[in-house]
Amino acid sequence: MRRYVFVFASVCAVLTGCKPFGSQVLTACEDAIKQRLRSPTSYDRVSLRETEEQISRREDVVFKFRRQGYSAEETAVFMKEVDAAPEKVTLYAKTIEYDAKNAFGAPLRNRTTCEYFTIDGKEDAALASNVTLDGKSLAEWSASGG
Repeated sequence: MRRYVFVFASVCAVLTGCKPFGSQVLTACEDAIKQRLRSPTSYDRVSLRETEEQISRREDVVFKFRRQGYSAEETAVFMKEVDAAPEKVTLYAKTIEYDAKNAFGAPLRNRTTCEYFTIDGKEDAALASNVTLDGKSLAEWSASGG
């Protein structure tokens, strides 16, 4: 049975470009959610809504870089790459509804929006440390006391 699943996944990925086991951004988002939970093992995804948006306005791209904590100098360096291939700037968003236990062990339903911003149109560099959950990076969440 495992061989058939592997063959299906391989054929699916090669022929259609589909992602049978979820995207790198989804994995990063779920890892980020689990890092912020009191009981990470209790995480259970209930629903998922995914969007992918091309960012075309230069001001929006600059805003995203600054929002992620990049300095004006770092943003200027990135903007040179953006100016060379502006059609690749992409915002991946995942709205994830999930169940997880709170500090008292009671299961609660939660919803969060996870975003990943990329200038090359690829999602393969997405990590829990470089996505935002409800507008906060992992560093911002940690600094606010969780």
